[in-house]
Amino acid sequence: MKEQDREDENMELKVSKPNRRKNQEAAKSAQVIHPHLVFYEREELRQEREKKTNIFVKKARKQAKRGK
Repeated sequence: MKEQDREDENMELKVSKPNRRKNQEAAKSAQVIHPHLVFYEREELRQEREKKTNIFVKKARKQAKRGK
């Protein structure tokens, strides 16, 4: 466990300073992408439809079992 931690630390140290600075600058300037709320609304509607269809499928299966 300790050996792996040391290896991880060594891997982080191997990044050159200019590259590390570039990565830090890129992380700071990166835009935060917010998903559209419309997508979530559609997703919820789709889930509601799936719930309803699942209920109908269960009822149909029960009726089919009773009919046998």
